[in-house]
Amino acid sequence: MMIGIAESLIDSQGFDGRDMTYTFVRNYESEPFRGYGPGPPRIFRAIRAGAAWDTAAQQLYPGGSFGNGSAMRVAPIGVFYYDDMKMLTEVAHKSSEITHAHKLGKDGAALQAYAIALAANLDPQATLDRSEFLARLRDYADEAVYEKKLDGMKGLLAQPD
Repeated sequence: MMIGIAESLIDSQGFDGRDMTYTFVRNYESEPFRGYGPGPPRIFRAIRAGAAWDTAAQQLYPGGSFGNGSAMRVAPIGVFYYDDMKMLTEVAHKSSEITHAHKLGKDGAALQAYAIALAANLDPQATLDRSEFLARLRDYADEAVYEKKLDGMKGLLAQPD
């Protein structure tokens, strides 16, 4: 599905939810053996049967799925919108809604896309300041559960290698 995001962003020159959804559907139909979890194929079948692309996921999972599928596929959004954090957040949320419409699913995807954008903006010649990188992720996080996890990572970074 990461490939589908990249294909759709390039073909549409930005986010087009309908195009991205049908790119996911076509890619799934041409290669269903690629290790999809149980939810997306059900959503794709519902869309093919006439469900609206922007509400099919919520029909399958009332309240929306908050799994990690949308975070796993979001890297192209971090690259495409590396210089526009407002659009990055918006597109990460909207692309997540196609299959993972719960706020935690959307925010997890946005956080991962932000990490990719931060990495894309780093000076490759400079040493990575892990604490600063983590602090920026923590500042960006919109959900307490992610803030808590990032705080736990801060403690791990304080330990000797």
